[in-house]
Amino acid sequence: MDYVSIIIGIIISIVLCFFGYRLKRIAFAIVWFVIGLDLGNFLLPHVTPYMQGIDPFFINILPFLVGLLMSLIGISVERVCIFLIGIGLTLITYFNFVDSGALELSWLTFGIAIIVGCVVGTVAISIMRPAIILLTSYAGGTQLASSIISLIPAISNPTTSLIITIIMVVVGAFYQFRSTKHLK
Repeated sequence: MDYVSIIIGIIISIVLCFFGYRLKRIAFAIVWFVIGLDLGNFLLPHVTPYMQGIDPFFINILPFLVGLLMSLIGISVERVCIFLIGIGLTLITYFNFVDSGALELSWLTFGIAIIVGCVVGTVAISIMRPAIILLTSYAGGTQLASSIISLIPAISNPTTSLIITIIMVVVGAFYQFRSTKHLK
């Protein structure tokens, strides 16, 4: 277990969960990096068979590069960023359900996840401040819960994971709403 990566993940997740709105450009970069990294890690096993002859080092850093590219795109355009964060977080949640066995990977469920993500993204654009707070607290809270469970494997079960995630997201959103009342 790589404790340094987990600790860095916890620090970044805390900043995102509790200070996402105050640091929204940085938060967008972090959220997009995490989305790109997760999607890159999910897609890596599917594209690796087509990458024969390429140095394994480059294959292993591919998720990091996808995350970096997504991060650079994410800080460029705020409204598009909010819309795509809604879709991205919905897809990450969908793939987490698929990985846990709660959902089966199919075109129908994937299509439903895309539609739900578009709805989330559209609603998020119309209410920017609350959306940024909720999306950053969700992204930071889920990553924080995942890091905590990686650090303490004894509590690794779906129920505990869900409870920790809900607590982190609610506490992060509550703190951000309370501390950013005066900000636009």
